[in-house]
Amino acid sequence: MAGYKLVRCCAALVATAPGASPARATVWDAAADFLALGANPNGAWSYGGQPGGVSGAFELYTAFVPRYGWAGGGGVIWVNPEPYGQYGIAPGQMSLHPQSTNAPTIVRWTCPEGESGLAHVEGQFLPGDAGAMQVGVIAGGIFWFQAIDSGAFDLNIPVGPGVTIDFLVYGGYGSGNTGLDARITVGGSACGPDFNGDGNLDPDDLADYIACYFGETTGANPCDRADYDGSTFVDPDDLADYIASYFAGC
Repeated sequence: MAGYKLVRCCAALVATAPGASPARATVWDAAADFLALGANPNGAWSYGGQPGGVSGAFELYTAFVPRYGWAGGGGVIWVNPEPYGQYGIAPGQMSLHPQSTNAPTIVRWTCPEGESGLAHVEGQFLPGDAGAMQVGVIAGGIFWFQAIDSGAFDLNIPVGPGVTIDFLVYGGYGSGNTGLDARITVGGSACGPDFNGDGNLDPDDLADYIACYFGETTGANPCDRADYDGSTFVDPDDLADYIASYFAGC
């Protein structure tokens, strides 16, 4: 297979190149970062809601409850500061409560300047209080994850400066506190370019990447996942990232 021959050729070149290693990774943790500052936006994070529903305009929450979090429209985003559970939320855990109109409460991450590539978005929505809300992760105007009440997600989303990723809870109100554990990693992950999603970075991923590079179909693996650096093009820079990560020992 031509793809495998090219992989072996490129692998030999990288193996002999001194200092080949993946780039530095930047990690954001929704709950841990929330505890750091009483500000909105708080670095890459913004706290708010969409009164017009899932497709409405995002609005920042403006009321801050000391030690707890941000509120607006009946919705609340908070981190439990107590050493005991409250409303189904464990100590140190972040919670999102929908607005009183059942509209979404949202924790939004905005990709900062100087960051681009494949964002590894992992975590889970937790059951929280007694209500069963709708939960989801949206990027680029589309749902990458949806569930009722709770569920784990493990996503790879191409990002660049200004791209947003929203974690939202909506569709109900009563007893609506819903836990959120979410981390976003951009760059530096040895397993980042896992093209076929099998949990390993191996020649199969490189062969699929090369097929995309030369404009060939790859079946179940959409070629936009091969755009590792988020440039909107599948190009030699992406191939370099794949090879460096492969030899980083993933």
